[in-house]
Amino acid sequence: MVYQFQLWPDGRTAFPYASAGIEKIYGIKPEEVTIDASLAFSKIYPEDLPAVSQSIDESCRQQKVWQHEYRVFKDDRSLKWLSGKAMPELQPDGSTLWHGYIEDISKTKEHYLQLEALNQQLSVAQQSLDLASEQAKIGYWQASLKHGTLWWSPIIYQIFGFESDEIVPSVALFKSTVHLDDLRKVEQSELQAKLTGIHNVVHRIIRPDSEIRWVVIVTGK
Repeated sequence: MVYQFQLWPDGRTAFPYASAGIEKIYGIKPEEVTIDASLAFSKIYPEDLPAVSQSIDESCRQQKVWQHEYRVFKDDRSLKWLSGKAMPELQPDGSTLWHGYIEDISKTKEHYLQLEALNQQLSVAQQSLDLASEQAKIGYWQASLKHGTLWWSPIIYQIFGFESDEIVPSVALFKSTVHLDDLRKVEQSELQAKLTGIHNVVHRIIRPDSEIRWVVIVTGK
């Protein structure tokens, strides 16, 4: 929908021009809002209306580009998402006339909202996993024996006695913690992991405070 929207100092609003696309956007005809825009505003989802009005007032007051996303009712009373952008132009009579467009972004918005919901679920799951990991003293990690890179979950820093903001995990750092009497056993397990994808070994580590702890490493690719 390409349009002109006008706001007068007394609060009156109108669409002096609206393309035929207004029927797909608002479900109304251009001539129905040429003098009074209230019919178009009646289509806006009530919870979004205050923000829409505020964004228009702010654009008018500062004479800056109006841009906003909001929902409107379709004929079946379901909702669709719209995105609008318009440039204001101050008129001699004190009114402001915007020149812009409004488009239906429902599909894009729904995909975004689904992704946002999924990210939220993953975040909650991650927090639950970290909590369970801390309570059980079981960490999880990812390593590349080929590149020497390593990533640790928070609890592993505690197990090894490191501060997360002071060190960068690496295969070399991990090997430096292995008790010398167990180093060969760990290296043999790593060689086996390269062939089978399974790394399963129980060994000792020496923490920075010289405490010796037993750990078990189980992983697969």
